[in-house]
This record gives sequence, C-alpha cells and structure tokens, in this order.
Amino acid sequence: MSKHTPGPWKIRNDITKDTLICSENKTIICGIHQKNLNILSETKANAQLIAAAPELLEKLEIVLKHSEEGLLINGKLADQISDIISKVEGADE
Repeated sequence: MSKHTPGPWKIRNDITKDTLICSENKTIICGIHQKNLNILSETKANAQLIAAAPELLEKLEIVLKHSEEGLLINGKLADQISDIISKVEGADE
C-alpha cells in the first residue's frame, strides 16, 4: 500500500461552491460536490472527518503501539484523541 499525502489536510471551498480537502501545499486530496443545499451540514461534517484522517491515523497508530506493549493509554494521549474527535465534529471553528 502506498503512503497517503502527508497531513495536515485543510477544508477549502472553491469558486464553484464545491468543498475541497487540500494538503498544506494546496494539493487537492478530494472534492465534495454539493448538489442539494438541504444537506450542507452533512457535507461539512464529511469534509471535517476526511480532513482529520491523517491525524486520526497517527494517533490510532500510537494507541495500537501502546496496546501491543501492554501499556495503558495515558491521560495526555486520551486528551489528544478527544481533541481529534472534537476537530472531526467541528468544535474548533
């Protein structure tokens, strides 16, 4: 499996009102075309989840490593995971 485009990924809107997920160097990761304005909040939530993917993967890999070593998750890692979940839910806007 090839490596994904490094994060962080950011949400951007283009002139066509599509929602784009881009890397720091503005490479487009994916685009979400919005045809139905009645589900705009769903589109936004999907974009937030996609944009958080690299960070989610990184933290989950840490959790996996800790569990393989038989260690409990420390408070700092639990806080980081909580912060990522908040980010996915759009709490940092």
